[in-house]
Amino acid sequence: MDGQLTAIPDELAVDRIVEKLQEHRPDIIITFGPDGISGHPDHVAVSRWTTTAFDRLSGLPNGPRKLYYLAPSKATQQACGGPPEPETVGGRWPTSS
Repeated sequence: MDGQLTAIPDELAVDRIVEKLQEHRPDIIITFGPDGISGHPDHVAVSRWTTTAFDRLSGLPNGPRKLYYLAPSKATQQACGGPPEPETVGGRWPTSS
């Protein structure tokens, strides 16, 4: 149900994402920025979990190499009440080459 992801313990969610990342072994991960684009608690939680999972795996062999955050379009920014803070959009550089 919408708005209920915050009831899931972070460690449980991160462990599940880590399992899926290890299973599928992507090079690149794309997720919501820390603000969840709209501030929606589910989006913020998914961003936190995915970022933590990336941090856990990124330096390992076959781990993901890059993590990118979605940058909302102007239309999305307007629909959500304005642009996010500049430091919450963009991407992260890979932790290893």
